[in-house]
Amino acid sequence: MLPKIRKAMKEFLSQEGSLHRSSLSYSFLLAIFPALIVIIILFQNELLDIERVSTFMYHYLPQDIMEPFIEYILDADYSNIYTVIVTLGTTIFLASRSFYTFMLISANKEKFVTRSFIIRIKAILLFLGFIISIGLMGLFAHLFPFYQSIHLVIMIFIVFYLFYRMLSFEVRPIQYGLVGAVFTTIGVVCIGALFLTIVQAVSRYQTLYGPLASILIMMLSIHVISGTIYFGYCLNHAYDFHYKEHQFKNKHMYDKLEQYYQKVRSLVKR
Repeated sequence: MLPKIRKAMKEFLSQEGSLHRSSLSYSFLLAIFPALIVIIILFQNELLDIERVSTFMYHYLPQDIMEPFIEYILDADYSNIYTVIVTLGTTIFLASRSFYTFMLISANKEKFVTRSFIIRIKAILLFLGFIISIGLMGLFAHLFPFYQSIHLVIMIFIVFYLFYRMLSFEVRPIQYGLVGAVFTTIGVVCIGALFLTIVQAVSRYQTLYGPLASILIMMLSIHVISGTIYFGYCLNHAYDFHYKEHQFKNKHMYDKLEQYYQKVRSLVKR
């Protein structure tokens, strides 16, 4: 057990790992507001209780930043179908960036070669699947309510287990992702329970930065969460099950898209 944890720590603390963590933090920072727009537009007054979603987010991000933004989205007029389409299209593209960044990391580690725009398309599709999963879990919670804290932990675990598996380009056994999902679930729950309280109690951000303190706290929170998610990813690699042949998922699809790309490129050159 200890050798595998040391292996994950070595990968996490490496120069490449530092670059990956910074890139993920930046991607999550860019993606959080667009993702929130998509969730609120699609699920307000339907499957998800927006007030409960807001309360959950306030454990991780400063309320004085998030609350006005959520109120703005709820008050916006989306009665025009074209406005909804343009808004959702733009925000889905931006919000899927976090998936795209993580998939680039996976492709590099697994030595999977394909066009970056193909990975970008897959990232958008995976983000849409992620949103649908949130809706289904919200429906499940609505139809079969039980103790809220247990329900929340189970949902977080399922989300991260699926997240780690979707990011991989290789065919993996079903056990892959479990170790990282368990660690990340515990880490995220602990961050939600303690992070903002500790930062506000022991730091001097309010004194030093005044009205900018909330922005810095938000960036620090996202950085800690990104590091937790990435270490879970490193644990999955450390505890990966070995098999003789490495097979890539949907390889024929990538080959087909590459063929279409080459045909279009040849036509453009004529």
